[in-house]
Amino acid sequence: MTYDELLIEANNNGLIVKEKPLKFYDGRINGRKIAIRQSIPSLKKKACVLAEEIGHFHTNTKDILDQQQVISKKLERAGRMWAYDKLIGLSGIIRGYRARCQNRHELAELLGVTDWDRINYEYF
Repeated sequence: MTYDELLIEANNNGLIVKEKPLKFYDGRINGRKIAIRQSIPSLKKKACVLAEEIGHFHTNTKDILDQQQVISKKLERAGRMWAYDKLIGLSGIIRGYRARCQNRHELAELLGVTDWDRINYEYF
């Protein structure tokens, strides 16, 4: 999914998305408001960040900023897994196989997501 498609999905779920000059995070969700760091360099990465924040909306209701707590780590992973499934999923893996992708970098390029190697496994 593209960033624009995710913005439409967020709107359909009653979420308000704004790009802001965040200092410490690429994205944040608070209730039904999502903030995306406006200086993120590519739409691919913005899409990955937005997908994860929408994932947090669907998978938890707690504040998970303190990643020292085990429950926060589990909820962070749940939001991230929702985003993986939304952006890649089994159908994306099959598309990569059919397109004869040789590695995860080619798969990321085919699916329009960021390459997780280049961003320290933080996103996709």
